[in-house]
Amino acid sequence: MAVIDRVIRPDAPDWSALLVKGASLDQMARHGEARALYAQAATIAPGEASIETNLGLSYAMTNELPTAEQHLRRAVQMRGATTQTRQNLALIVGLQGRFQECRTLYAAELPPDQVEANMAYVRALLTQQNRWDMIDKG
Repeated sequence: MAVIDRVIRPDAPDWSALLVKGASLDQMARHGEARALYAQAATIAPGEASIETNLGLSYAMTNELPTAEQHLRRAVQMRGATTQTRQNLALIVGLQGRFQECRTLYAAELPPDQVEANMAYVRALLTQQNRWDMIDKG
């Protein structure tokens, strides 16, 4: 963290350095601090998909899936959106039990065998988290 802090200069803020620090804070479960940095980065580089993606993933880490989905949906519409961002959206949709939409999102990005592997992964995550019974499977 000290190395990252040395890179961040208040007189010349670098949004990508803020993004790295935010991701590090998220990994340390300091999500509020991370989200504040993402907001600061967004003022420097509005419309940057990676910032919105990181914000979405931050909310996913705290199981705030609808909020995570909102940020990822915004991210996929922005410049610089990657296939990984779109796959993250598919994962979050799947974790909310919307399997058909999840499959459709994955299918737009991946070959059929990888779609099936990812769908199995989503179901395994739900089973592992004891969330399967809480989902409307219809």
